[in-house]
Amino acid sequence: MKVGVTDKIDQRVSQLQTGNPYKLKVFHEVPCDSRSQATDIESWTHARLVGFRMTGEWFDISALECINSIRIVADAVRLKSEPSSA
Repeated sequence: MKVGVTDKIDQRVSQLQTGNPYKLKVFHEVPCDSRSQATDIESWTHARLVGFRMTGEWFDISALECINSIRIVADAVRLKSEPSSA
């Protein structure tokens, strides 16, 4: 599994597909309000999945486990981004 940030997903998949003998498939996308929010979700997810890291942004984990981790992280990042009701 690859966890990364892009705003041009089809182009990015095409780039990654070059030289890759396996057909790549997008399993999950997370719409974000900003690039900063997207990179927070990415870096927090990478930290959460550190035990599964193969190299770079590639992880040896099932799609379901990866998606669940991304969803948990995305919810936490969004909560952190909400203005406090103080």
